[in-house]
Amino acid sequence: MANKKTSASKMNEEDVVPETDASKAFINFFADELKKIYWAEKHLAKSLSKLLKAATARVLKDAFSNYREITQTNIEKLEHIFDLVGQTRSVQKCETMAALIQESQDLMDKTEKGAEIREVGLMMAAQKIAGFTTESYTTLLQLGRTMGNEDIITLLEDSLSSEIQVHDASTLMAERGFYSDTSPVSSKKTQIPENNHIEAVYDSINLDGKQKLK
Repeated sequence: MANKKTSASKMNEEDVVPETDASKAFINFFADELKKIYWAEKHLAKSLSKLLKAATARVLKDAFSNYREITQTNIEKLEHIFDLVGQTRSVQKCETMAALIQESQDLMDKTEKGAEIREVGLMMAAQKIAGFTTESYTTLLQLGRTMGNEDIITLLEDSLSSEIQVHDASTLMAERGFYSDTSPVSSKKTQIPENNHIEAVYDSINLDGKQKLK
């Protein structure tokens, strides 16, 4: 039986797998996962704007601002992947992300702006979210590698790398006690032991950490 092109109309010929019932099912499964992370990223972008507004510590506000930029970039990459697999850009609600966003909203509702507990809670929320998106992109990348399309693989590898580094940066910030200086206008350095370690993480994803931690 002759091979046909998959629904991934823009794939290179060498990347195309035979269109069988199994391959169709696989692509549909990949598309469903794609729709979930697309929903998650779009809603995360909105949530990060709220977290940014709710935060007081300058380093935390910078972290949320940068994470929002990364999220917007990831959304654009996902849209490109939709095109590569010949799928309409659409969303499917991600229950896990919805729960994480609601958790962060509950925290903001129950705490006062500038309160140390809010700052700590917001950072923990970012850690949880970045941990989830890291796992989501890991799964998508595994599926993308099975499909064999190099463009999709490259896009997902880039997004995964960014999410891993965001998670690492947020973890370091939490461990170093970033919230010890919550003043957004203070001229002194935020009291974070071993700041150079956090700066290195920011620099690795072009977040200009040395400026942001002053």
